[in-house]
Amino acid sequence: MNWFMNLSIRWKFQVGFFVVTMVTTVYNRILASHELQQMIDIARQMGASPAAVQAMIDNRAAYHFNSVWESGIEFALQFMLIGLVAKLFLKPILELCTALKAVEKGDLTQGVAVTAKDEIGVLQRIFNDVIGRLSSILGSVEDSGRQMGQSAFQIASIAKETAEVSRQEEARSAEVVAETQALAQVARSVEEHAVAAATLTRGVQGKGNE
Repeated sequence: MNWFMNLSIRWKFQVGFFVVTMVTTVYNRILASHELQQMIDIARQMGASPAAVQAMIDNRAAYHFNSVWESGIEFALQFMLIGLVAKLFLKPILELCTALKAVEKGDLTQGVAVTAKDEIGVLQRIFNDVIGRLSSILGSVEDSGRQMGQSAFQIASIAKETAEVSRQEEARSAEVVAETQALAQVARSVEEHAVAAATLTRGVQGKGNE
């Protein structure tokens, strides 16, 4: 049975139905042969002439012979007809499999045509709805990613501008400190000159008082 399980669903369908029809045909042939034999037995019991019984036996033998090649032709026609029906019946399922393989590779554009209103048609509609929702979700995620990228760029720009302003403020602070230090130095120089002048003035006054 492993070989049967390894077959595709189309061949499982075709082989399964062919076996059923073949068994049915063989059973009908055997049943017809058994009925012919019963008719022969009844004819013998009813006292039919040997010629009539022999004719019935010959007909039964001819039926057996014809059943062989007739059954072969029937089996071939049944196999081809079942194959055609299996192909038509399984075509939507095979299209769904192809679309699912495309989705597995990341392609969400491969929808399927809704060809029926039965369970397969319901499956086709559900598949298309799922693909549409996945596409919408991925589109929203992509938009969110772009917005996050723009926000990150804006944040980086603001941070850069803030850093530049900080550097400018630091430079200005350094200038203010340098100017303050220069003014303090000037103030100390002025103070030293004032003290020297005051000292000189007191010396002059002291000499004048003598």
